[in-house]
Amino acid sequence: MIAAFASLLLLAAGLARPGVPLAPAADPGDEPRAAASVEDVETATVQVVTIRRDSEARVARGSAFYVSAEGYLLTCAHVIDHLPGDEARRIRSKDGLERPFEVLHTDHETAVALLAAAPAARFIELGDASLPEAGTAVVLAGYPVRPSEGGRPRLKPAYVVGVERRRISGVRHAVGSRRTIVNLKVDEIADAGQSGGPLLADGVFFAVGIVRANLERETGGLGGGKPEGNAVAVPLMYVLPVIGRPAK
Repeated sequence: MIAAFASLLLLAAGLARPGVPLAPAADPGDEPRAAASVEDVETATVQVVTIRRDSEARVARGSAFYVSAEGYLLTCAHVIDHLPGDEARRIRSKDGLERPFEVLHTDHETAVALLAAAPAARFIELGDASLPEAGTAVVLAGYPVRPSEGGRPRLKPAYVVGVERRRISGVRHAVGSRRTIVNLKVDEIADAGQSGGPLLADGVFFAVGIVRANLERETGGLGGGKPEGNAVAVPLMYVLPVIGRPAK
């Protein structure tokens, strides 16, 4: 842990550039606290961005969210996989401040990635490993690629409608031993850019999963219509072991 955060300090020193609003060091007297309101959820949810070398422009790549007072964050593995190697990586909070981060672990089978950065004032607690039942009210949170009003993450109410099962293929798996991964399926489509954000239990401000992708029946087409289908999220049964909590 100490070594990881020492590396982050070096990373921050190496990546700082004029005009880049890096977040200040946290006040030791201001202990990070678990989210207990919508505003707290917005504080704990961040946007993953990269900075173009030629123009300093920020490019939105996805979302992530703090899950501990120590500065651990969760996102989806594909959000990290798609980050250009020649661009500086940042997480950006709703106030526009940015922090460099370090990738600690990625699991491409379950689509989970664990990050570390300087702590934020709020983090989102995680529920248990049980799958929410169909009909459970939830909220998809994350930053759309097209900025929302005030630069805040967007929160979309939804309901769990079931599960989506997918088989893991690849050279490590013989046909008869391919692992089946279960994802939560909800009745709303996630906005582009919300991948990696939290799927929240409605009204209680803790996470039950990580928004992963969409299963689209209709894409909206060239006319820009609203896509139809379901968002899917990684359930905590795959997340908790990554952060050191056994999935019971």
